[in-house]
Amino acid sequence: MYALASYSAQFDETLLRVTEAAGHVDAIIVVAPDPAEMQRFTLEQEAALIKAGAVISHHVWVDDLVGFRNACFEAAREQKADWLLLGAPDELFSAKLLADLKAKIVPSLEKNGMGAAGVMCLEDFADLEWPTDLLALDSLARITTGYNRETTWRFKLVKLTPETAYASGGVAVKDGTKTGNLPYQYSYTHRKSALRLWRDAAMRVYLSGGGRDVREQNAMWKELLAVCQGLNIGNWPLLEQYVTTFHVNTTHAFGEPLAEGEERWPTFNPLAEWCKKALRWKATGYGLDCRRLAEWVVFYHRDLLEDRAVAEGLLMPPKPTKEDEAEDYITDGYVDVLKRLPDKDGLEGYMKLILSGRLPREQLAAVLRQSAEGKKAVAPEAENIRVDLPITAVLHLTDDWLSKTLQNSKTWRERWQPPLDVGRFVESQLGKPFMDRFYELKAKDSLTLNSFLDALYATVAEKAKPAQKQEDEQVAAQAAKDALEAKAA
Repeated sequence: MYALASYSAQFDETLLRVTEAAGHVDAIIVVAPDPAEMQRFTLEQEAALIKAGAVISHHVWVDDLVGFRNACFEAAREQKADWLLLGAPDELFSAKLLADLKAKIVPSLEKNGMGAAGVMCLEDFADLEWPTDLLALDSLARITTGYNRETTWRFKLVKLTPETAYASGGVAVKDGTKTGNLPYQYSYTHRKSALRLWRDAAMRVYLSGGGRDVREQNAMWKELLAVCQGLNIGNWPLLEQYVTTFHVNTTHAFGEPLAEGEERWPTFNPLAEWCKKALRWKATGYGLDCRRLAEWVVFYHRDLLEDRAVAEGLLMPPKPTKEDEAEDYITDGYVDVLKRLPDKDGLEGYMKLILSGRLPREQLAAVLRQSAEGKKAVAPEAENIRVDLPITAVLHLTDDWLSKTLQNSKTWRERWQPPLDVGRFVESQLGKPFMDRFYELKAKDSLTLNSFLDALYATVAEKAKPAQKQEDEQVAAQAAKDALEAKAA
């Protein structure tokens, strides 16, 4: 069975996902907002989804994103499903995965006694175009932080049990459940745009503080809720409506006066003031989400750029400090190992140990696993799953797919790309003469550090000869001129 949670603004993507999955699964469920809610599908939209093969399951939203996703599991259990492929409107499962799902993948999981399978996630970012007169804001459409492009396995295919549920950060499986990762060709693409990133981050911040649903850990969260309360905004759909439709102004150019009939927010708007602070907030995961909320607001209210604090905040993002990095690392460790957020004492204690050097941060996970709580919470590590496939299956691994997967990986960024960048720099600076020497040494199997440096020095010396010759000629000319002047005197 395939299930996804969606709402009216994501109808087009949802219809595509339903159409793609039709015929490959026993049933398709679309969990939709209750008909009385603001983000509900229209009757025509629901009819189109049903015609494409979906069953509609209504669920009350009540600003509970986790609950909304858990409704997928509830609906699947009502349909007596054994396995569930959990998706989202912006998650495109590969054709190979859908084609082999029933015939090969699920039987292999059953054969190996697996209760959940990780599916490789590939991030796909689409740029969002800003008008050219809006300073350098087009750069905001591109993701500058590396972890957002990380490729990793996420639990998407799970065997339904009473305990199977969605928790902060993804699908949670029962302790002791045997899990594994599907081969690379069984992937899904997570399609994003800058506007979607900003909007989703705004929703995370409003509903749960952002980041790993940190709530009170993010001081800006309480401030945002207080601001919304003052504006009579009592839920997420109202905040989205307020930002995207109230006095919306997407045509105003930076520095231009408003045209007749154009409106702007009041001179003092508490949400705009919150955004100014959020743009310079901490460079943690939840701090980045707060910043994206502010960017989302500016996209719809570009007259805010006339405020210098907004313009500077957009163009000069805060840099992560050692404290920010340690806080993120500890939070991720707690969620990944203990399945909960760190308490205040735990966060402060481990931050002191890591920042003082008494605990190397890469050892944090092991320390948490060895704790009494950790020994109860840790499930067996996932193993790679072998799925019996015909030999021609490898043809689905195209050069483009492999290149994209590799270059989005953490290993590429941290281990392979730096030396490649060094090599490109040397080649661009020293050119063909050095590269000829380099490959000659390799061909003779005599490439050592000393021979490399000799080739480097020889090339630099050759490149310096013309400049040195010119400098010598200038010195000689000046000396002759000085001599003539001295003789004339």
